[in-house]
Amino acid sequence: MKKGTIKFNIFIDKKYNWKKIETNSGTIYLAGELEELQKINSFSNNEIKFKSFLNKQRNHFSFIFKSKYGITAAVDPIRSFPIFYSFNKGNYFFSNSADTLRKKLKLHVFDQLGLKEYVMLGYTLSNRTLLNEIKQIPAGQFFNNKKRLNTYFSYIGKPQKKLKRSSAINLLDDQLNNVFKRLVKKIKEKKVFIPLSGGLDSRLVLAKLLEFGCKNISCFSYGLKNNFETKTARKVCKVLKIDLLELTAEKLNSQDLFQQKKTMDYINFANNLSSSPSFIDFYAIQSLFKKNLSDKNSVLINGQSGDFITGDHIPKEYTGDYSINELFKIIFQKHYSLWSKMKNKNLDLMSQQFNKEIDKVNFPDYEKKKYAFFSRHEYWEWVERQTKWVVNGQRVYDFFNLKWYLPLWEKTFIDYWQRMPYEYKVNQNLYREYLKKYNYKGIFDIPKAIPNPWTGIRKLLPIIVMIRTKI
Repeated sequence: MKKGTIKFNIFIDKKYNWKKIETNSGTIYLAGELEELQKINSFSNNEIKFKSFLNKQRNHFSFIFKSKYGITAAVDPIRSFPIFYSFNKGNYFFSNSADTLRKKLKLHVFDQLGLKEYVMLGYTLSNRTLLNEIKQIPAGQFFNNKKRLNTYFSYIGKPQKKLKRSSAINLLDDQLNNVFKRLVKKIKEKKVFIPLSGGLDSRLVLAKLLEFGCKNISCFSYGLKNNFETKTARKVCKVLKIDLLELTAEKLNSQDLFQQKKTMDYINFANNLSSSPSFIDFYAIQSLFKKNLSDKNSVLINGQSGDFITGDHIPKEYTGDYSINELFKIIFQKHYSLWSKMKNKNLDLMSQQFNKEIDKVNFPDYEKKKYAFFSRHEYWEWVERQTKWVVNGQRVYDFFNLKWYLPLWEKTFIDYWQRMPYEYKVNQNLYREYLKKYNYKGIFDIPKAIPNPWTGIRKLLPIIVMIRTKI
């Protein structure tokens, strides 16, 4: 090898169960499912074809492909399985584990901005991690042989003009039916577990699975004893004659939880120096295994993130000020809120970074200012909160080696909602009208429960993670 030639190195942490696939043109390390996998090599050196290849993928995936030309690494539109990289001493290093890179390369210098983000939000923004020399590949992006990040997908509204409401509802029904037909075909006779909340999305997942013939289903709820979500889940399961496992979680707040080896193993597994782990799900899945109700051949299917993608997170109250400053104000007040004392001190810094990231994005022209405002709000929440906090909750299932699916994040369903006019998405009005008409066995007549988030423990998690992982 010529002097000065950049080397590409891959460190795969086996605990994440990535597959290694040898091909005539190189080695693929894969998490999830990839259609037409054999075409990676022929497309990886053609940027246009490669973007098209990635955008056609319906399943959740991440992969690192090493060939004689270098490295191509990509994550799906929701960053289902994180990928990290470091440029260190003139060479590139890639891994499915940020902590593995930290240890192998002996890295320890904090990214000061990433550190502040992690404490304020519970996750780092953009491609940052807690360490200065380790970066992550954001949702919908890939690292190519030209040694740079490239975007192939962004969740940006592209409203279809003159789309009749009746047509939109019919299209929604077709999309859902196609998604769940494919899913039922995949899972076959496996035992299916559904975390049933008091909301609409997990209810829809359950209804569609039953409609298309999935029989081996159990639902579970978790949280404080007799919480409103569990009470609602009981009503739904009673109508559908489905078993409901009620997993109470008083122990979640006990001090000894963080002294347990299993807990610490999970923290190290799920945080990846970029996202604080979900502990409500952790306790629930651990309970299923302790009760011998689940095994590694089971499948878990949840309703994430149906509320977001159908429009529920679009600001419901706005003053008519559609400026970038107003947008940041809304997002800052809601999401940078774990430690209120840090807000004023870091307001200007976070505002500058926010504007910088939004300015990088090529948004289309919209017929109304408020739609441009909505689009930017959705984009930020998708690329930051949804993919780094909400979807990172799937690490719980990976930790227990459970196969999982997110049907409401399937690519065709994402594409559908990108095309929907914003007047159909505000307050989920189209989605709710569809559910009212669909109303499988009357379960959507049951009122939606109001969730009761446990903000206290989430506030402490970033601090606990940093102390326990000794970074």
